[in-house]
Amino acid sequence: MLHQRYIPYKEKGTLRHFNCSLQTTSSGVQRAVCFSPERKAAFDTLEKQRSPVKLSKYVTGNKYGTTDIVIQKHTNVVPTEAPDLEALYQQQTTSYATISSLQDVAPNQLVTVKAKLLHLSASKNIIMHDSKSVKKQEGMIVDTTGYMKIVLWAEHTGKLEESNTYIFTNLRLKQSRDLKYLNTPNTDSGVSIEQTGDFTDALYPMDGIELLISKEACVSLIGVQNTTKSHICSSCTRKIVGRPNGKLGYCEHCKLTQKLSRDLTQWSVKLHLQEQEGDKQILRLFAYNQIVQLAVLCDKPPCLKSYSVEELDDALLL
Repeated sequence: MLHQRYIPYKEKGTLRHFNCSLQTTSSGVQRAVCFSPERKAAFDTLEKQRSPVKLSKYVTGNKYGTTDIVIQKHTNVVPTEAPDLEALYQQQTTSYATISSLQDVAPNQLVTVKAKLLHLSASKNIIMHDSKSVKKQEGMIVDTTGYMKIVLWAEHTGKLEESNTYIFTNLRLKQSRDLKYLNTPNTDSGVSIEQTGDFTDALYPMDGIELLISKEACVSLIGVQNTTKSHICSSCTRKIVGRPNGKLGYCEHCKLTQKLSRDLTQWSVKLHLQEQEGDKQILRLFAYNQIVQLAVLCDKPPCLKSYSVEELDDALLL
């Protein structure tokens, strides 16, 4: 059964493929990629009607660490009858997912959970790739089966309180290395967060949760490492490859050839920090667009467009 379809991928105005999710009776929800764009209208109809289908002549891939279904031109997609699948779909769409069950769900799905907000950091302003500032909060939620990190962005920050229980509707399940977490999507996608009654059963024991909560500390900058300055794409803000003439660059993502501009650069640096209190541990942190903010804190000019790598290192440390 098709549901939770994602944004199609286009290149130079032509639809190349689109992603969707398949609800199966044996493997739960699985991500699928369709390389037959002419099927999109038919898939839209199947999704709206919640019509069960039978797939044959398809392949699977593990490119992103999960087993994904690959639908090609010769793949057969035939409507069928599956009462058990319809009942399973109804159950999943009318109830909340447990946190432990999310470990078996493919990343990038929209999920709904009921959980208690155990910890919530203060709001921070994050400089994004397009140089815009967006508010961000990180926290930890728990239910009777497990706990998970949650990341709130923009208008969803500053509204929740620790120790309250909420129903989180249509959050995006993300994965970073081996860690899964919940994230408010870039687009609204019907996101809602509503306070509800507490759990009547005992919550999951929280041993080891300190390993997952963001750490805040007063530190001194004692060293920098691997400082790099790169040009970014004027369209997607990803790193671009400079041409030998030193005047043009090429974005492999957008397929866009463009002039290199001093106004479109991005810094990255590994910071070595030392806590000022307690046992004065040495901390290591990768910084990207936060370099401008760091330069301001160090009483340095916030405009770093003309700096070389050596000049930035000196400005941060001296």
